[in-house]
Amino acid sequence: MFADVFATTLTAMLQIALIAIAAAVLLRKHIVTDSHVTAMTAIMINVLLPCMVFANLIRRFDPGQFAHWPVMPLISVLLILTGLALAAVLFYRDLDEKRNMLAPASIQNAGYLILPLGQMLYPEQFDEFAMYTFLLVLGVNPMLWSMGKFLVSAGHGEKVSIKRMLTPPFVASVGTLIIILLGLHKMLPPGLLNAIITPVEMLGSATPPLSMFALGAMLATASWDFRAYWKDAYRILVVKFIFLPMVMIGVLYYLKIHDSHPLLASMLVMQAASAPAVGLMMQVKHYGGNVKKISSIVLLC
Repeated sequence: MFADVFATTLTAMLQIALIAIAAAVLLRKHIVTDSHVTAMTAIMINVLLPCMVFANLIRRFDPGQFAHWPVMPLISVLLILTGLALAAVLFYRDLDEKRNMLAPASIQNAGYLILPLGQMLYPEQFDEFAMYTFLLVLGVNPMLWSMGKFLVSAGHGEKVSIKRMLTPPFVASVGTLIIILLGLHKMLPPGLLNAIITPVEMLGSATPPLSMFALGAMLATASWDFRAYWKDAYRILVVKFIFLPMVMIGVLYYLKIHDSHPLLASMLVMQAASAPAVGLMMQVKHYGGNVKKISSIVLLC
């Protein structure tokens, strides 16, 4: 099993490395410039990602099929808040200066890394595993694109602002959920709804490859400084790979979830020990922040 996990993780990392190399070559040949990457990131955050979120939720999410679906987003929010509290304790001495470290310590990569591992480890139960992951992401995405964005991009001493946390992906996530829960999309004839969703879905489908290229370009051109940030990375690693998994395992054991729903328990432990969300890098590129520091931390952790 360890060999399967290692092979899956290594394959994903090699894919990112190949994209980063391709992006670096294009950048050094001046076929693509840093301004192009900045524009690409802006298009993804403001247009493509909201389209993908909207289309995926409308197409895939039917609350009637999941009687207890609100539990999963609630779990993801509680997991993030727990990570936030644990990170705040470790960074308490210089919390204002290190506020941008709270996001990578608490917000995990909930989908792209977890799903391949789930497919490898639980091939016969992957549909159920993917369903749990999808429902969990319903809570992760709004937190990533509101609280996460504010934490990595806010200046020193800046107060929490609702306006600063309203981003297009956040609005798309919450707005589409409201539309679905109210059944507003069902008021349209199926043909008209499909005619609306199809072009939106086409735009959204460009998000994964384009985001991989942009992230690869950022990783390939970032001026990393691991020595300057290793202490911060160490604290984040302690939160993400020791404290959070221990808390999750303890809660699952206390509630006996590992007995009644072993697959769900496994997925939640994997989520608790997942790496930081790579979307944080796109946020600092687009909204501002310490790109060098966030890139170094995401790569280290």
